[in-house]
Amino acid sequence: MVVLLCTGATLQSADAHDPGMSSATVTVGIERASAVVVFAASDLISLGEFDRNGDGRLNSEEIAQAKSELEAVAGDALALRMDGIRAAASVVAITVVEAGEEIVMRIDFALPNAVPAEPSGIIEIRSPLAERLPYGHRVFVRLLNEDGTVLHTQLLDRSGELREKLAVR
Repeated sequence: MVVLLCTGATLQSADAHDPGMSSATVTVGIERASAVVVFAASDLISLGEFDRNGDGRLNSEEIAQAKSELEAVAGDALALRMDGIRAAASVVAITVVEAGEEIVMRIDFALPNAVPAEPSGIIEIRSPLAERLPYGHRVFVRLLNEDGTVLHTQLLDRSGELREKLAVR
């Protein structure tokens, strides 16, 4: 089930977000994995007819009207492979947050089969959605273990491909 929320409050991990820059935080544990991807809503204008009033920005009303289209876009935000096997990423929630002048879209994913078979598991992360965004778009990726320790950070270019494989543990 996908939940789309519109709120005026800011979320800690979805504060003001620069257009042209997205973030992905992937947390991998022994028994489960999850991810959060955040896009500036203004970046999504190029992906569809979301800007219904033509002002070059998205507002809460436009986002609410585009709920089903945004859910389809959200599914493309993250692709992950663990030990060479594609991990199914299911969208758990989509949250739209007004952060000052900007609106951001936070997508929460469950990754039920993204647990490494061996302690030296290799993870590959990319964002097919970023490939469809304007040239120059970047995705800042953080890989965490389940206690929140940062294992790796990397800035991905528009192609959304991780430039190196990461040892998870």
